[in-house]
Amino acid sequence: MSKHPLVILIIMKKILLGVGSLLALFSLSALVFPSGIQASMVRTNTGAFSYSKGKTTEKTSRTELQNQAQGYRGLRARQTRTESSTSDQVSNRALRKTTRLPKPFSSSPDIVSTTATAIPTHGFLANQVASFFIELPQDFEKASDTLTWDAGEITFTTSNATITLSALGNICEGGTVFVQDCLNKQSDIQTDAIEKQFPSGRILAKEVMPLREIGEYRFDQANAGKWFLFDAGDTKRGVLTFFDPQMKYLWKMNITSSDTTGSFLNNAAAIVKMRKSLFQSPSQNNISRRIIQRAKNETINRFRSGIALQRQTIDVFSGKDSDTYTAQEIPFTMRIPKGFSITSDTLTRSSGKIHFTAAEGSIEILATDAICLDQSFPVERECIEQFGAQEIAKLKEQYPAMTSLGTQNYRLQLTTDVVSKSVARGVLLMNGSDRVSTLVFAEPSSGNMWQMNIISHAGQRGLLGNAQQLKSVINSLRFQE
Repeated sequence: MSKHPLVILIIMKKILLGVGSLLALFSLSALVFPSGIQASMVRTNTGAFSYSKGKTTEKTSRTELQNQAQGYRGLRARQTRTESSTSDQVSNRALRKTTRLPKPFSSSPDIVSTTATAIPTHGFLANQVASFFIELPQDFEKASDTLTWDAGEITFTTSNATITLSALGNICEGGTVFVQDCLNKQSDIQTDAIEKQFPSGRILAKEVMPLREIGEYRFDQANAGKWFLFDAGDTKRGVLTFFDPQMKYLWKMNITSSDTTGSFLNNAAAIVKMRKSLFQSPSQNNISRRIIQRAKNETINRFRSGIALQRQTIDVFSGKDSDTYTAQEIPFTMRIPKGFSITSDTLTRSSGKIHFTAAEGSIEILATDAICLDQSFPVERECIEQFGAQEIAKLKEQYPAMTSLGTQNYRLQLTTDVVSKSVARGVLLMNGSDRVSTLVFAEPSSGNMWQMNIISHAGQRGLLGNAQQLKSVINSLRFQE
């Protein structure tokens, strides 16, 4: 019997040790997982489970359950679709689409969008220029018409606007860079007077642009103009300097309009429609739209097939338009346009000349005693350019009233040896329909300097008015070795 208390003490000690172990384990789990003690699993009437803070055993409603989700940082409210949030999303999508809209006709904030309500228009023709056409709002009327290709003007008026087109003559010829520079200078001459007349005015637009949409844009003299828009207070002034697409003469359009709602210069859609209609009759417009669409489709197809786009030059000057001439004393040949005839040929390697004449002017090939010959092509080219500068200066002194259309180098193929390099230096002067040109180059074997002088009085219809024809004549110069 004395042993029973000892056994009881041992049993109680083991029980206490077990309880202590459980308490220690419980304390450790509380330190490592503090949220686990407070969380209790609650079954809802939907049969799903969710975790909620606290020891509550109340049932979670269907709406509260649907609006809760278990995220990376515990519970978070699920956003529900409401009328306000839906309208915000629609507004955001509209804003994103709006920011990707193309630029309007002018960057000026004073010009309304070209998507403004269209106004009725009708077309006008000129009495003496058969291909001229312009489309204006219906309230415009033709007030006067003395317009020709290179002179005169035509005027259209309404109660609050006046439009006057004037032909300035053909004063921009040469390469693309020269033509662009010439267009800018001639436009500035027309618009500087307006800026001086209204010193407190504001320029709204001043840019070179195509008159009509042509798909992929490259500067084209037949479709180029410079637009100037000016706010003069109570009125607005617009000036469009452009080339006619047929003769390439430079024209000017002056527009004066009141600065009121609905006036012509406050309607960008009417301005764009007018600009695109120039020299485009309704039937031509329909044809041009089909051509533009076909060109766009061809461009897309080429890009899709991986074919590189290349510029193609159409040679409109063929052998049927020229005759080959061979010099009498030396093996030199060239092609001359139809209509020119030989009048004299005394040409040698260092003296004499060949002279051709026609109703429009003359062509002269002459040899000089100057020599430019060096084994180094850059040195030889520099010599040719220096000699050309002297002859160009003489030509300008001989024709002081003429305007220079640019001095440039020409790459020549004077022999059948394609490796041989040859260069020529030339200039073109003009005054109205009169044009003169000189070109110098070196005879390949001896280095004797030769010179070609051309005089033309036929404007665009003459040899110096057709850049492709002139280039073909220059490229035909050959020395037979």
